Amino acid sequence: MDKTILNILLNYKGTITYREFRVGSILLFMLIGTYFSSYILSSLNMIIAGRISTEWLSANAIYSQITHTLTPNFVPIWFLVSYSSIILAIKRIRSLGRGKKLMIISGIVNYLFFASFTTLITLGAYYPEITISNQSPISSVFIYSIIGVLVVGIINMICLCFQYKDEYEDILASEKRLTPITYAIKLGNLMGIMAIFNVVIIIVLFYSDFSYSDLNPTYIGLYCLGYLFFYIKYSIYRLKDAKVSIVWLFGIIAVYLAMFGLKMWLNINVWNSLTLFYNTLFNIVASCFVAMQYVLFLLPTKQSIKGY
Repeated sequence: MDKTILNILLNYKGTITYREFRVGSILLFMLIGTYFSSYILSSLNMIIAGRISTEWLSANAIYSQITHTLTPNFVPIWFLVSYSSIILAIKRIRSLGRGKKLMIISGIVNYLFFASFTTLITLGAYYPEITISNQSPISSVFIYSIIGVLVVGIINMICLCFQYKDEYEDILASEKRLTPITYAIKLGNLMGIMAIFNVVIIIVLFYSDFSYSDLNPTYIGLYCLGYLFFYIKYSIYRLKDAKVSIVWLFGIIAVYLAMFGLKMWLNINVWNSLTLFYNTLFNIVASCFVAMQYVLFLLPTKQSIKGY
């Protein structure tokens, strides 16, 4: 097992370089993405159930709450986001030779950055429903406060990611192999490109007469396939570096996609107790699938990197 990533995220001692701070931040964004992906699947179940009847919608919600504890949580998402966001900033400030007060302040600000980022995404998803009621507790002051915290967090993040003088890292690069560090950096670049692309689409839709319903499903499919292609490509390079057969990767993805397809078919065509039971089984498999993706960061590396 390669403990580089674990040391970056969990070890509160020592210092980290600007590149290690970026890697840790990338992983925290991935964890937040994992958190929201589970909500997307749950929302999809609710939409399908609502098309059938409100009774089934309520039954599905109650059943999901009852069986929630049956789904194992192999990746403690919010523990890692809360703890590691503070630790990353503290170790980064320590490496710059700053005082303890600044370390604590920067750690708290970094935590609030990820918390406010997640809060704003959640507000963006549910805000139309919240504003329907005239007695909504979500006020403009609350929203502007969250935005203000996010802006301060972005400034803090930029300062910590910046490469200062006398900081140098000799990272061994390879076109066909990726270490845990370079693998995280590649995924971070991919996430950044996708985020910019999404923002451009949202801006175009906002300032034009188009709507989400006008988007061609073919383009959306190609968009998702493009992301999946590069993710699989980088994962293959990571497995090659760890001397692990790529059959494992394709096998896990094939099983997940097959079960996901069956899940959609059952929810649309056969909505009964068997469907609810299968949804629970799928949630268990999905939890294992997510854990397998993060295992790629822990596989041993065969490359020798100076400084690690």
